[in-house]
Amino acid sequence: MEMLMNKNRNAPFWFVCIIYFTELYYYLSGMIDTFLFVFLLLANFIVLLFFNSKIWKLSVLERPFLISLSLALFIFGFDFPVPFLNPYPYIITTYNEPEQIIEDTEIYSLGVSYINITYVNDKQELIQIVEADPKKYEVRKISNKNKYINKNTRIFKMLGIPIQSEFNKMSKAVTEYLDTTPPSIKEYFKREKMYGNSSGLSLILSAMISQGEIENNIPIAVTGAIDKDGEVYPIGSLKEKMLISVDAGFELMMLPTENLQEAKEIQKAYNLPLEVINVDNVAEAKELIKELNSKS
Repeated sequence: MEMLMNKNRNAPFWFVCIIYFTELYYYLSGMIDTFLFVFLLLANFIVLLFFNSKIWKLSVLERPFLISLSLALFIFGFDFPVPFLNPYPYIITTYNEPEQIIEDTEIYSLGVSYINITYVNDKQELIQIVEADPKKYEVRKISNKNKYINKNTRIFKMLGIPIQSEFNKMSKAVTEYLDTTPPSIKEYFKREKMYGNSSGLSLILSAMISQGEIENNIPIAVTGAIDKDGEVYPIGSLKEKMLISVDAGFELMMLPTENLQEAKEIQKAYNLPLEVINVDNVAEAKELIKELNSKS
């Protein structure tokens, strides 16, 4: 009997946890929309009050009742801002001029520009805008997962809790890998409103060429995330980066091996006149650049 009572006393806490993580899973998977997610969090209060009083027979002043209710309130308060901290339902990906961070290295970093769409009557209108402009590539709906991550980042920032961005992580990895960081790259790291980590490989190769470790006279569009050991990791927005490479007149693009299959599919779908070379790490990228230049 005592064991049964203890189970009942723990039940409210586990009830809140299981219900919340189930709802969160459905939300992040895109099975429910943002407003339904918030409504369900609010509905949890009513259900919890009913179960506490009618099923588990707990009084309002009992500790399990107060803990479960406080937890439900905290969860609701933490996730309630999701629809209000994400005002952009769509983004349009657009052309961004490839940049040679260090002059005369012929290594060009690839990035993608984004236009935030705050209000739209008809998604088809946005698609027509994109189709009419060759420098606009795609209309994307912001995923629930990205909305949730953005909400958490903004809340932590408002609370003064430091969150290291992907760009800052990339900057640290590049600095740790290089013995000496060139001034141009240091200035690049100081830029405001920089996002993502896909310029890591291009920065390291640019530094090596400028410091005389390797020579390069071939224009190469480069994308790839890296770690402090020089391992190369996959990147996002590959379709846009390949289209940008072609639009900018590049014939050669270097990318992570893990993106190779996707790159082949994009090449075939868009009939792109672009040679793609893949690498797993910085050492392999160096050898490929040496080989390419020896043939030119």
